[in-house]
Amino acid sequence: MTRGGSDAGDRTPADRLFAEAADGRPGPQLSRLLARLAVRTGLPARDHDLFAGLLTGVFAEGQWSVDAVLPVLDAEALAAVPAAAATAAGDRHDRVVVAVARFAEQTGDLDLLGAMLDVVPNAQSAWLAAGRAAMALARRGELRDAVDVAHRCGLAAPG
Repeated sequence: MTRGGSDAGDRTPADRLFAEAADGRPGPQLSRLLARLAVRTGLPARDHDLFAGLLTGVFAEGQWSVDAVLPVLDAEALAAVPAAAATAAGDRHDRVVVAVARFAEQTGDLDLLGAMLDVVPNAQSAWLAAGRAAMALARRGELRDAVDVAHRCGLAAPG
């Protein structure tokens, strides 16, 4: 990509790269670079579908790529994460959802946590994601809600 093309707002070469990554599994290091480039070029706002496809391709790689990519996303880009996590393929789906829930808990993003609870694929993943939700609520000082979530999800016995 030439400096002139990039500075002039011509992002077509980068968009082709994003589309190729959406079709493949780029791996954690390249995934982080592509996600950072996507955010810098405004891809989440410019082409939501292409960005969602990029995330889906990244998430197909599994937990390591999820862990590498989430920290470089801005708020607008994070809005596409729940749909991409929900479409993660096969045996990696539960690991992707739990990895996103862990990130959401660590950053205190209760909306993202709630979205992950909506797409958990099985009881084990629900239990792990609910634990993350309870921890996030506890960190916010919402202890009553944290205990309620823990009780409802079988993380703690009713007192």
